[in-house]
Amino acid sequence: MNVFSNGIVLYGAGKVGSYLSLQLKYAGYDICAFVDNDTNKQGEMCNDIPIMSFEKAFKEFPDALYVLSYYYKNDFTQELSDIQNRHSLTANVSFCRIKDLPYHMGFLLPSQYNEDANYCIKRGYFSNINPFYYLDKEKENDVIWQPYVYEYAGKIAKKFTSKYIIDIGSGNGLKLKSFQNCFSILALDYGDNEKLLRDNIGELTFISTNLEEGIPYISDEILCNATVIFSDVIEHIIDPGKLLFDLSIISKKAHALIISTPDRDKIRGINDFGPPENLHHVREWNIHEFEELLNKFAFSDFIIGHTLENSVSPNLNTILTVISNNIRDIPHGNPAKFIF
Repeated sequence: MNVFSNGIVLYGAGKVGSYLSLQLKYAGYDICAFVDNDTNKQGEMCNDIPIMSFEKAFKEFPDALYVLSYYYKNDFTQELSDIQNRHSLTANVSFCRIKDLPYHMGFLLPSQYNEDANYCIKRGYFSNINPFYYLDKEKENDVIWQPYVYEYAGKIAKKFTSKYIIDIGSGNGLKLKSFQNCFSILALDYGDNEKLLRDNIGELTFISTNLEEGIPYISDEILCNATVIFSDVIEHIIDPGKLLFDLSIISKKAHALIISTPDRDKIRGINDFGPPENLHHVREWNIHEFEELLNKFAFSDFIIGHTLENSVSPNLNTILTVISNNIRDIPHGNPAKFIF
């Protein structure tokens, strides 16, 4: 029996519950309702999901799977008992951890990573928790950073006949110009980069997005027909936990997800303990730490290596990762421009 077939009710419409509902939606699960004891919330909506009392939810969705924090187990049990006594109802209730369910949901809660504030980076590393906003003023004749990432993403998109290119953290959009006549472009960024992007790229869909809050909902119709680019962005994010969860789910739906980020050891040496010299960066990984991070957040199958740092240097100082459910079909690239 599929324990999710009758839908899911989330116990608590706070910050964690709201976050969890988005992850479940991305993963394709049916969320029936939120339960919350705050009467000011009852009758409202959270992420297009109704918030109601436990009693109302139990009457409407008696066979749903109720998901709650273990912290609220006793409250849940007491409320359920009171409802059963008032209405002479019976229900068989058992508790288990998500990972022990017969159908693994494939994500974890952010609280499980609170002890790892540096996201798999070596012990003793110092992050820059007050990064400067990065305004992408790069011009067409300037040095191009990560020059091969977009070229290779285009090759992958054509291989899989993607309809969409999604660029998360798109900056000024200059590197998207070559895609204009081949794909529908969906760009995510915020602040002053939006104006630069619109000036450089004519026809596109733009979603103003603070990536510290994760990735807004993108329909499966788009995701399942898209190649997604996330190029040299993660090092700018103060707390990338929610973003990484969102990307992990996207990696299981999109044709491919391409991620790049500078390799700390190659640029600054193995004895660097931060903070990054680039004041726009929060933290930087080496390739082994970054591979561990992707595994920890349960990304789909991937290959990982290095690519050119910029258009004038021969150094392969940037980590390049290609993630796809069809990893064996990923086309080969130019070995002078990257090595897996």
